[in-house]
Amino acid sequence: MKILSLPLLSLLGLLALPPHAAASEEEVLAFLKDYSALEGDLDAQSRYIRDDRVWIAVSRWAHGPDFMAWQEAQRDHRAKQTDGQGDTYHVQMESPIIRVYGNTAVASYLRRTQVMPSKGPIVTQPPLWISLVLVKESGSWGIAHSHISPARPWN
Repeated sequence: MKILSLPLLSLLGLLALPPHAAASEEEVLAFLKDYSALEGDLDAQSRYIRDDRVWIAVSRWAHGPDFMAWQEAQRDHRAKQTDGQGDTYHVQMESPIIRVYGNTAVASYLRRTQVMPSKGPIVTQPPLWISLVLVKESGSWGIAHSHISPARPWN
């Protein structure tokens, strides 16, 4: 009986531990919600992005000076159209799936965005599938890879 009780107690002890992956998935989801809430604030969002990020949406960009210059030019152009007032974004994440593999996480979700310009009507953007690869270094998550695809209904 003593021979069986040690392995059984060890197994019960392991089952009593909090699930590591579940807590990490919640942590990644909180990170993604914080990142999404910053839509429209390029400077704030850039703190969530790793310097080695690859971004794919129609074309592929490696994160760096050229990509940032392109994004900043788009932001500045839009600011001129709104007399510097900018837009307000409402981003909704639907059906997130998050998998954590140690210090790496893969997340995918459907993103719906409404843009509320300072001038003009509200714009509902087409829904997008978002896939992200995140890496945790020095206790912080960062986006290493982004893939964006239009969400089309099945035919």
